[in-house]
Amino acid sequence: MTSLLRNKRPIYLCKKDIQGNITKYKEPEEIKTNYQPTNSEGEMIALGPEYSEFLRIKDNPSIGKKFGNGDKCYVFITPPSEHDFLCKNADFIVSGEPLITLNESEVTLKRLTGKKQ
Repeated sequence: MTSLLRNKRPIYLCKKDIQGNITKYKEPEEIKTNYQPTNSEGEMIALGPEYSEFLRIKDNPSIGKKFGNGDKCYVFITPPSEHDFLCKNADFIVSGEPLITLNESEVTLKRLTGKKQ
């Protein structure tokens, strides 16, 4: 699913940072990549009420290595100007560990908010 650079859209990734018993998130990092809505079980594009409940990112392995299980992302929402250490307004979370192969990586994002685009 890798595409031309001009077709890639920004995602703001907040890496999970565990300090003691508290989970905080680092400042958002802009990553330009391509994503599409999908269901949780497979490669099918979701239609109906499940549309954009999950997003799947397929890109180069270097992009996939940036993501980790439990990291939060701003996809359809712009991050606040002042950093929130809990990323309360983030609309997606990385669901599971990214799948990284020789030529491609796959990351699944799960929606956190009820607001759909």
